[in-house]
Amino acid sequence: MFSNYQLSDEMKRAVSTQLVLWKGKPEKKCAVFQRVFNPMLILSLIITAYIIMFYINGNAPTSPRAPAYLGEFNEFQQSLLKASDTLYVVKFYIFLFSPIIPIGLYILGFVFMLRQYKNAEYVITDRGLFAAKGIFGKKISYKPFTEIYNIEIKKEITDSICNTGTIIVMYEYPQQSGSFRGFINMTPLKIKNIPDYLQVCGMLKEKMRCEHYV
Repeated sequence: MFSNYQLSDEMKRAVSTQLVLWKGKPEKKCAVFQRVFNPMLILSLIITAYIIMFYINGNAPTSPRAPAYLGEFNEFQQSLLKASDTLYVVKFYIFLFSPIIPIGLYILGFVFMLRQYKNAEYVITDRGLFAAKGIFGKKISYKPFTEIYNIEIKKEITDSICNTGTIIVMYEYPQQSGSFRGFINMTPLKIKNIPDYLQVCGMLKEKMRCEHYV
């Protein structure tokens, strides 16, 4: 069950002298699948098909036309022609850039996915759980087993396709403010899209029980 994955230097410094029981990162094919088939792809295809239909029907502007000569028209007619020219130019640029924007966002999302995949890694030690994530930088979160109160498995669509699983780790944060003393439920940590999720979940639950009922 112990993965051959090599930890990053940042994670090695965070783990320090703690005993590593398991280490890993999301399944790459699962991360790629999530980004390839995302809503931006569907939006891009719909907008592109809509624009192609307009071009086929001859209703789409093909180039920005030159402003009309206004010398022979009265003031009211000139204002109508100016408005028509402006509307035409606006329509042309809408048709020009409307498919580019979602396609650009789709490509940008794919680049972000590569960064997220690179920065994501997880470590279970004899004391707690380390989880790293980030796009432009890496943020490493650490939760000792004493703060973890529940662990669940979630199977997303991509998990079912890639035969992986996502582990949801819920924990409490001790806080003291004035007369209040207690624990606050925090946003769960996720160990996303790992192939050995059942074994890892069992390990986490066993370590949590040992800490809470020792």
